[in-house]
Amino acid sequence: MAGVANWPRPLGRPRPAGRQLGKAAASRAGSVGRAMERESEGERRERERDAG
Repeated sequence: MAGVANWPRPLGRPRPAGRQLGKAAASRAGSVGRAMERESEGERRERERDAG
């Protein structure tokens, strides 16, 4: 876990370590879930366009 906390941070915007760890874990564990959610959102938008 120490290696994850030592990730490079943007100089202009210092962020708390807790958020960085949460984002890293979410990006690693939930990348597939997020991709599926994005696809579902895209399908919904397409359906709305077709209906409209």
